[in-house]
Parts: sequence; structure tokens; C-alpha cells
Amino acid sequence: MQIFILLLLVGTSFACSELLATTNYRHYGYHLQDAAIICPNISSIETIDARYIIQLNRSVLIVTNSTLTTLRPNELAPFSTINKLFLSKIHIEEIQPGAFRGLTMLEELYLDGNELTRVLKGVFNSLQKLEVLDLSSNRIYQIEEGTLLGASSLVKLDLRDNNISEFDEDMLEKLKLEYLDLSRNPLKKLSVEHLSNLTTLNLQQTNLSHFEGLNPAVEVLKLSGNHVSQLNLSNFSSIYFLDLSRNDITRVVSCQKCDSANGLVLTQSDILKSLNISVNSIVTIENDAFNNLTSLMVLDLSRNNITSLNPAVFKNLMDLHYLNLSHNSIKEFQYGTFNHLKRLETLDISNNQLTDLHQYTFTYLRRLSHLKFDNNQITSFDGDNLGDYHFNLRNVSLNGNPWKCEDLAKINDALNAHVVRITEGSTFDKENYRGIPCTSEKHQTQNLTALNKTVIIPIDNFSESINQTVQNSGLSRFLNEDFQKSRFAKFFEKEHEGCGVLVVVVLLQIVICCLLAFIAYLIFNFVKKNSLKYGTRRSSQVEIMLQNSLN
Repeated sequence: MQIFILLLLVGTSFACSELLATTNYRHYGYHLQDAAIICPNISSIETIDARYIIQLNRSVLIVTNSTLTTLRPNELAPFSTINKLFLSKIHIEEIQPGAFRGLTMLEELYLDGNELTRVLKGVFNSLQKLEVLDLSSNRIYQIEEGTLLGASSLVKLDLRDNNISEFDEDMLEKLKLEYLDLSRNPLKKLSVEHLSNLTTLNLQQTNLSHFEGLNPAVEVLKLSGNHVSQLNLSNFSSIYFLDLSRNDITRVVSCQKCDSANGLVLTQSDILKSLNISVNSIVTIENDAFNNLTSLMVLDLSRNNITSLNPAVFKNLMDLHYLNLSHNSIKEFQYGTFNHLKRLETLDISNNQLTDLHQYTFTYLRRLSHLKFDNNQITSFDGDNLGDYHFNLRNVSLNGNPWKCEDLAKINDALNAHVVRITEGSTFDKENYRGIPCTSEKHQTQNLTALNKTVIIPIDNFSESINQTVQNSGLSRFLNEDFQKSRFAKFFEKEHEGCGVLVVVVLLQIVICCLLAFIAYLIFNFVKKNSLKYGTRRSSQVEIMLQNSLN
């Protein structure tokens, strides 16, 4: 890019620059098509010598990197030939009536990004040709009644990012506005139904819940970030862009039930191109809610509470290019849900509760190029089948599913064979395939082997182990040794010498050994049965059971 700059000496302390128009130059988002005079670091408008602007026949004046807290009457009068004036982000706090007097050719005025709090009546009185007025990103809380009537040719008014709560609706009605942006203002109410020329209306984040005074002729309508739960747009026949994201809508219904609808009644316009109803609380979408939207190209239903979709809900959206169903609670797609979307290019079904994607789910999406189903519960996917039927497919994103690494590698190979790329993940601190978390069969086997080492019970030597445990038990020692030394035994021997203590001891040992053998037999059969069915149990746990039963 080449920029030709001519330095113009203005006074003794600074210089303005001439910037010839180039197709790539932008100033605060504005595409500059005409040559301009740029004046940085000035302290007063009066320090700019208007003669140079007039001599060079330049129509655009840009003041930048300056601090002009007040615009006074007649200060700008010498610049009568300019038609575009940029006074953005130069800390203006006050504009006095008459400040723009003499600018009879001015068509566009940019005052955005300053520190204005009020706009006084009479400020714009002399701007009969003004078509564009940008007062966005100030601190304006009041626009005096009739202030804008002096700019009778105004078609675009940008007041976004201010503190306006009330607006002079009578003043608006007398203007010929085509574009009105009041977004991010704390509006209490607003009616624009009498703005017959209005085509673009932006009321995002205005805290309004009811929009009854809308003009059905509007073409672009932005109402996101409000508290809308009910809205009837059935008569909006000219609308082609509609943004209702971040509201409180729970149902999307058809116009056949307009009178009793408790939710969003969509326009029946066949020219609507883009519909965004994401980040609501939508649970229900009636089968014919989208029936007449035959020209719809973009549909965003993400971040709602949708659990299921009737397979006929998208049947008339034959021109749809982009469909976003992510961040819902959908568990499955019935056969035929996407069959009519012949021109769909991007499908996002990530962050749902899907467990399976049937091989016929995407069969008719022959133009599909981007598919996302991250963060579901899908464990299998036929990548080869998908590649065979979708020649335009270029990217598949499947991160965050409970994959086996071996299956993931097979899916990747199958898709690569059809020149389809899998979006790589970013998880490298645990087992993964190209950054996508997964679990390998080898890893699972190693885990099972490690588990078996700690729980294997030696079945062949189990009887010997039990006998050894019985012999070493405290009860056995008591019967064989300690009992004979006990006072009871000595007393019994003294009183009943003829009976013999040893006979009694032997009998007791036989009874108890039989009892222990029976218990051991039951434990042995229980463990053996469960080891065959479920694997093995921890030997330490069995030993503890035996010790407890013996002691």
C-alpha cells in the first residue's frame, strides 16, 4: 500500500498531513474513499489554517490524537467546503449551539468515542445536508427535544453505547431515518412503528422485554441481549436478517397459531436469510415453525434446552448453508432430520448428549464441508462411509468424546484417504491421539494386569492355605496346648480322673474342625464361583475374612 503525504505548515507548532485516498485505508472502521486532511495533536480548531484545505480542494477533515473539550460557535465555519468531518475520540465534553454553523456541505459527522453527556437543541440546525450522524460511545443521557430536526436529511443515526433511557419519539417520526442504532442503552420504552423508511434497527442490550411498536417494513432487526419471551413477527414480510439471541424465548411456533402463541412467532417471509435464536431457553420447536423460510441460509439454535427434533422440522430449508445445534441436550437425531438440507455446508452438533451417529445421518448432505460433533458421548464413527458420499467435506472436529486411540487412528486414516482433515486437539498431558484424549486397548490391558496382580487368588493351593491358616490360628493353639494347661482342665482332671481330659479335648477339636471345614468350604465355593464370573477378588480380603471367622 502506498500513501502519499504532503506536509502543510499550520502555525508554528504542528503540521497537518494530506492523505490521498487509497482503497486499503481505514479510519476507526470507516473506509476512506476521498483524499483527506489529517490534523493530529491540536489544542484548538482555530489553529488549523482552513486556507490549505480550500486550496487543495479537500472534502474530508480528520482531527486525531487531540484534546478538544469544547466545540464553540462558529469554530468550524471556515471549513465550509468539507462534506465529512471526523472528530472521534478527542475528549469532547460539550458542543455549544452554533458549533457547526457554516458547514452547509457537510454530509457525514463522526463524534463517536468522546465524553458528551448532553446534546443541546440547536447544535445541528445548520446541517441541512447531513445524512450520517455518529454519536456512539459517549455518556449521553439526554438529547433535548427537537435537537435533530435541524438535520432534516438525516438517514443514519448511531447512538449506541450511551446512557439514554427516554427518547423523543415525535422527533424521530419527523425524520427520514433508514438506519437507527440504540443498542446498549437503558431504554424504558420505544416505538418506531411510524418510521416508514426504517430498514435497519438495532436495539441490542436495551433491557426491553416488549417490542410492540416495530415497523413491519424493517429489513435488518437486532434484538439480542434483552428479555424477550413473546414476539409476533408474522407480518414482517421484508425482513432478511433477524437476531434474537440471548433472550428468554422458550417456544418457536408457526403462524397458524399466531393468536394463541406464547413464544416466538416467526415471520413467514420467504426472503429471510439469517436467523439467530441462540442462547435462549427454547425447549419446543413446532414442526412447521420454519415452513415458509425457504430462503434461509443461516440458522443458529445453539445454547438452548432442545432435547429432540422432529425429523420434518427442517424440511423446507433447502437453501440452508449453516446450521448450529451445539450446546443443547439432544440425545439422537431421527432418520431424515437432515435429508432435505441439500446445500448445507457447515453443521455443528457439538456439546450435546449424542451417543451414536448412524451412518445414514448425513447421507444427503452432499455439500457438507465442515462437521463438528465435539464433546458428546460418541464411541464409534464410520469415517470411510462419510468420505465416500461427501466429496466436499474438508474438516471434521470430534474432540471430547470417549474414544479408543485405535478407533481414532482408524477414523483419521479413513478420512485422510478422502482428503478430510481432523481438527487436532490441545491435550498433551495424558494419553492422546494428535492432541485428542483417548484410551488405548494396551493401556486398558496394562491396568487390568496390574489389578490382577493384586487380587489373584491361588485356587490350586487354596485348601492347603486354609489348613495352614486353621493350624496357625489362635483357636487351634488353645485346643492343642493352652486348654490342657487351663484351670478348668486341671479341675476336670482332678474331679474326673476316670474320664480323661484328652478324650474331651479330642471331641471338641473334631467338632470345631468340622465347623471350620464347613465354613472354609462355603467360602471356597463362593470365591471360586465369583472368580470365574467376574475375574478375581483381592486375596488379602479373603485372608482377612478367614482370620475373622477363625479368631
